[in-house]
Amino acid sequence: MQIGSLRSVARRTVRAFGPGAGQVSSIESGPSLAIRQDPGKLADRSHIAAHGNRWERRAYHQLAARIKQASLAGRRRLGEQYLDSYAADPDALRVSIDPVTGLGAANLSNNSLVQAAIEEARRIIATKDPATCPSKGSLIYLASSQHDFDDQSALSRLALSPILVRPIAEYFGMLPILWGFDVNRAASDDLIDTSSHMYHFDPEDLSQIKVFIHLNDVDDETRPFTALRADLSERVALKLKYAIGRLTDEQVHSVVGSGHETRFLGPTGSAVFCDTTRCLHYGGRPGRNVRDLIVLYYSTPTTTWLPLHPGDGEPRILTPHLHPEPDDPYSAALIGRALV
Repeated sequence: MQIGSLRSVARRTVRAFGPGAGQVSSIESGPSLAIRQDPGKLADRSHIAAHGNRWERRAYHQLAARIKQASLAGRRRLGEQYLDSYAADPDALRVSIDPVTGLGAANLSNNSLVQAAIEEARRIIATKDPATCPSKGSLIYLASSQHDFDDQSALSRLALSPILVRPIAEYFGMLPILWGFDVNRAASDDLIDTSSHMYHFDPEDLSQIKVFIHLNDVDDETRPFTALRADLSERVALKLKYAIGRLTDEQVHSVVGSGHETRFLGPTGSAVFCDTTRCLHYGGRPGRNVRDLIVLYYSTPTTTWLPLHPGDGEPRILTPHLHPEPDDPYSAALIGRALV
């Protein structure tokens, strides 16, 4: 689809669903003034990621799905084959992600790949000075797939293994893209209200899975990752007309009440699967103990991290040291080098 055609489709979408069209519900905000003044912004992935409201995000991803229908169809075929290939693999069947809640969890501490990845992450952590590592206040990034891991690393092998990929392929209905992974530490003694300490959605897509693997035992005083199930999160977002930014506990509780969030506790090797674009979530709030995590990111071709059309900038590649395996039918697609 050419850029002129994209802008034309965007204009038609705004006219069809904008103010006065009678197709925007009272709790969906419809296109913003910026989009109404320049409908072409609906095809601007950087604008949508940074500023898009609920209506605009849905419209953008519907547009992306239309443009990338061939890639999505190819990923669905590969996903079916992948699920069939590992239908009898007991490790690959240990985790499932609930399509209603967008959540899943399991203790994977006795899996050899998980054990090897944990040992590797700890070895790398031991070589780092947290004071010199990148930080966003709420989290310190001790290692990442951009710099510290290649095809031979244990963490890379885990990231591409069926124990993680199969449940995500089943949840997405297609083979996912591994965007990257990092090892981070929650150690801040200050509650930062503009950070991931507060409830938020991730902005990249309409569905995206992050996997969190504990590198130490996590209890209530070890800054646990916390999420509100997707169906309740949707209720909050609709009521508050929320799309981006941070929400306080009080705002969330004003819609669904308190006590519905899940605090993910467990020993080293416990894993959490969360659709962070559907589930309001937070993590790393101040506590008595430091928490270290492996975090892995998986998405689909409609993410705003990928160009919408030829000439739409560069993809965000967070796995530059990973390469497709020539004899593996899934490898290139899994690391985002094909069907994007």
